[in-house]
Formats: sequence, structure tokens, C-alpha cells
Amino acid sequence: MLPGGKVGLGSDFQVGIRNETSVRLENIRVNVNGLDLQPKGGGKTLIGLGGFAMSNGTVDLQEKSVFIDSIDLNKLLIRLMRDKREST
Repeated sequence: MLPGGKVGLGSDFQVGIRNETSVRLENIRVNVNGLDLQPKGGGKTLIGLGGFAMSNGTVDLQEKSVFIDSIDLNKLLIRLMRDKREST
């Protein structure tokens, strides 16, 4: 369950159709703020993310390449719990 948070995405793109089709995404931007993931029905937050930002990313399908200039991560919480059920 996602009780709150904001996500923003953006990019510039180029599509070329000549001998081969090419697709290139440039200036890829992703921003996530105040994201909390809770169990269905509520309860303690299992994953909390105060902020995540990725900037100046490039994906080129013809070159089969991915480049990310910057990643920022703030206030990450991951709560791990042992499953009380025994597996056989």
C-alpha cells in the first residue's frame, strides 16, 4: 500500500528511421519524494524513501548503452522481518 508520495519523470527523445530504427532518450530525470510502502491494511512502513533523484540520464537503444550522471538518495528505510512460517 502506498499511502503517499510524489513521483516526477521527464526526458528528451530522438527517433531516427533510416536503414535502422534508432531511439535515444536524453536528459532523463526522475524525482521521488516522501514515498512510504506499507503492508496491505496498514501498519509500520516497510520501505520509506525521503527523496530520490536521478539526473542527466541517457539511453541509446542502437548503441545498447545506458548512462546516468547523478543519483541522490535521502532518508532510506528498509524494514526486514523474518517470516515466522517454516518452509519445508
